[in-house]
Amino acid sequence: MFTEKAVEETVKRMAHLLFDYDEDVDVDGIVREIDYENVTQYLRNRIETIYTYKAKGDREKSFDYFGKELVPQRGVLIFRELERGGSDIVVTSYEKELWILEDMTLAVIMCFSVGVADEDMAYSTEFRTYKGTMEDDAGFDICPEDMEELFQDMCCEQYEWEAPYYET
Repeated sequence: MFTEKAVEETVKRMAHLLFDYDEDVDVDGIVREIDYENVTQYLRNRIETIYTYKAKGDREKSFDYFGKELVPQRGVLIFRELERGGSDIVVTSYEKELWILEDMTLAVIMCFSVGVADEDMAYSTEFRTYKGTMEDDAGFDICPEDMEELFQDMCCEQYEWEAPYYET
């Protein structure tokens, strides 16, 4: 399970992989302002099994199907970048995803998805392939401001019982 220290080290590693090439970016400044306690709680609450294939709908009797596990551990999707997409009656997309796995590995996964939605219902299918771990920036087009905003959005307020709290 995610610990605050491990999450902090992983976020710092991710920032250095993404921005070390740019001398104008204060990488340490980006990661210094992040509330790691709340980010850790966010990750613990959103951890899920990553399936090779998943089909699901929001109707009571929709046929939900989950294929084999893509990787042998659970993870949290933290960033998604559209590679190609199309929209008509059916929305299709091919996206590059960045996941944090339970062992704090940064996994790069490609996802092809097809979705149908109207006012009454939604149904989607997703097919994922594992591309490997993030060894460098992995071609992600993310700027320092977007990374700061990404982790700030994970920091929901912990009062009024609006978010679960996991003991360490």
